[in-house]
Amino acid sequence: MLNGLSIFGNKMKGLLTAIYGYFALFISGLLLIFLCVTWSFIALVLSGLFPKRQVQTLSRQGISIGFRLYVAILGGFGWLIIDKRSLDPLKSYGPMVITPNHPGLLDAMVILTTLPTLGLVLKASLLDHPLLGIGARLAGYIPNHLTLAMIREGRHNLSRGQHLLLFPEGTRTQAPPINPLSKSGALLAIKANVPIQTILIDCPSGYLGKSWPITKPPNIPVKITLRLGKQFPPIGPARQLTLRMERYFKEALNPPLVPAPRTSH
Repeated sequence: MLNGLSIFGNKMKGLLTAIYGYFALFISGLLLIFLCVTWSFIALVLSGLFPKRQVQTLSRQGISIGFRLYVAILGGFGWLIIDKRSLDPLKSYGPMVITPNHPGLLDAMVILTTLPTLGLVLKASLLDHPLLGIGARLAGYIPNHLTLAMIREGRHNLSRGQHLLLFPEGTRTQAPPINPLSKSGALLAIKANVPIQTILIDCPSGYLGKSWPITKPPNIPVKITLRLGKQFPPIGPARQLTLRMERYFKEALNPPLVPAPRTSH
């Protein structure tokens, strides 16, 4: 009898957890849609009132504010716990190419909350996205499909003293700890003569990773930790610099196990 009640209780707990997860997924999605649509409308109005350069700056700041609001609301509900304190020094750094690993869809959003005028290299298809496209275009974000154009626009951003965010894996991580890296980030850093700053992102639940369907509810709370990684000087050739970065990511994201100390009896 007691065993039957225990099984029933566990099933009810699992059902309620699933319902709550779907509720959180629905509300967070609705909130993101609202913020994106609202900012797209505001950005379009601003584009008719201010010069292109100023619109770009205002658009980046607006996107950062919107994402900060999104993260704060989800954090207030206890659905999202983010530790990004180690990124604070970036605010005082000069121009650089910022290259994180890419475990999930929330990675860029979280980094953009820290650096309001950050430039971003993103998938070209996102510029035509119904929710993100208008804001991304007005913010001057750079599509990644044309390497020469990307490097030209990236150097232009960096020459104005801005940081530039580029995910060197090109997509979310498929084979942990990291996919093979593209040499685009290294090539850009060498051409612009700026350092590469790595960021290490850890999301233990794997939420919104490459194998996580967007309709699958999260395991609440979702925890994401960001650490400031090693900085690489812009010393080529690009392929060798990329391989050094790749080795570093593999070691830093998958550190060797330390044997437990022996205890005397």
